[in-house]
Amino acid sequence: SRVRRLLSASANSVLVKGILVAALFLNLPANSWAAAAAWNDTNLLVSPGLWRLNTNWNPNVTPTGTSTITFTDNNTLQHTISLGGAAAASTITFATGTGSAPFVFDTSGSANILTLSGAGGITNNDAQTEVFNNVVANSATQTWTAVTGGGLTFSNVNLGANLTLSGAGNFTFGNGGTTLTNTSGANRILTNNATGSVTIGAINLYNNAT
Repeated sequence: SRVRRLLSASANSVLVKGILVAALFLNLPANSWAAAAAWNDTNLLVSPGLWRLNTNWNPNVTPTGTSTITFTDNNTLQHTISLGGAAAASTITFATGTGSAPFVFDTSGSANILTLSGAGGITNNDAQTEVFNNVVANSATQTWTAVTGGGLTFSNVNLGANLTLSGAGNFTFGNGGTTLTNTSGANRILTNNATGSVTIGAINLYNNAT
């Protein structure tokens, strides 16, 4: 009947729209799903602050691989952080604030891996040298940036993709660790566009990669 044909046409229209909407969402780039997260541990009597504790973040959710994280150098915030195991983020940004101390992640010799998946990688906009005693891994091509007066110090970095260094700050690789390790199984490029100092202790190659 005419009514049945109309209902059928309407149902097909909704179905097609549903497919189109689903396709649009599926084709969004990964960073479109990124959610902002800010370090918010104000308990200065207990150190280190725990990365995995939801209430140490704003909003109260532990970051994931799609999180864009900000650590602001405020004197009201805990600056010593324990990953407590594997951790992930899209990008990490250090922002200037009322404080005058660097953020320090884990202790020397830590095997905890912090994996970063966003193109922005790490950006230090604060005049402090942030210290990563844990392993930092880039799972996508990234740029790491440090501004004048600031710096980034790493014990171990696993290169899963190409990496570019940028900014007028200083970079140190190998703070008591094995420095740069190519874990990708393919050739990887480290590009130095930074105008500050870059210190590399050692480079480990897997599968004859470069």
